[in-house]
Amino acid sequence: MKFIYCTDIHYGATPVCRKDDYNEAILNKLRYIINYANKNNIKRIVVGGDLFDRPHQNYSDLIELISVIKFSGLKWVINRGNPTHDGVVENSPLTLIGSMDTNVRTSDSCQSYTTDDVSFIFCPNSVNIEEFEVSEFDKKLVSKKYILTHHILVKESVPYKHILCDDFAEKLDFDCTVFIADYHPAQGDFEITNSNGNVIRFISPGSVCRRKYTKDNIEKEPMFCEIDTEDETCIFVPIPCEKDVWNIPEDTDIDATELDMSRFRDNIEDFQEEMNLESAWHKFVSENEFPTDVTDMIYSYIKKGFK
Repeated sequence: MKFIYCTDIHYGATPVCRKDDYNEAILNKLRYIINYANKNNIKRIVVGGDLFDRPHQNYSDLIELISVIKFSGLKWVINRGNPTHDGVVENSPLTLIGSMDTNVRTSDSCQSYTTDDVSFIFCPNSVNIEEFEVSEFDKKLVSKKYILTHHILVKESVPYKHILCDDFAEKLDFDCTVFIADYHPAQGDFEITNSNGNVIRFISPGSVCRRKYTKDNIEKEPMFCEIDTEDETCIFVPIPCEKDVWNIPEDTDIDATELDMSRFRDNIEDFQEEMNLESAWHKFVSENEFPTDVTDMIYSYIKKGFK
């Protein structure tokens, strides 16, 4: 069986930094993915989470998205993302889509979905990833298992709350593939062998959306993955996207990623009199939850002058 995996579409956003029709651009990306699937005889699209950018959608925009999904002729498996984007089950456009279309299966009604000897195991954002467990039934059901996460899983530490892929791999006692969503930059395709000898494959194409004026968004070429469950190949397929879309003055500071560092900059200003960046960082860390390895890493960069 073949299927397409994509994630973090964020339909329904209204980014002020974009001068084009953002939602139409997202629909065009989805249409490209659907056309690719139909041309290559692929019957299923899997979405890792954050199909929506906000729970409250304009009806006319929502109808357009529902039409694209409904008339695609494909089956959809959709993992629920962050509650601030996909909403909660009781009040969400994702709930509506899942209840209206029998070709759409969401993570709301079950922990896993099995088809064609392949099991999709849901780990939506509502699940505490530290407590995530796969049932013995799902472990034994089929040989090909794909875990759909929507948490910030990363290969290397980043300066905000996250879970290292090495640590997540230690929670698993069977070979499987883990799809990474929520973290927007692409991390590629890599394997980790845990202490039990299980091989955990991680696949991260990054987000489909480009909704913030940051270096990773400006330079991003959105991608989706074509997965073949028989030979276990993964092909990263670029999605054509708009180029001249940004509505930002030329002298605007550009952050590297979507991480909002405005509070950190405010703290630096607080300590401007003593010009002590180390103190600013310590204050920022004290007011936020950060893993120790992250704080130590950033602190070491500060001491070295980010060289």
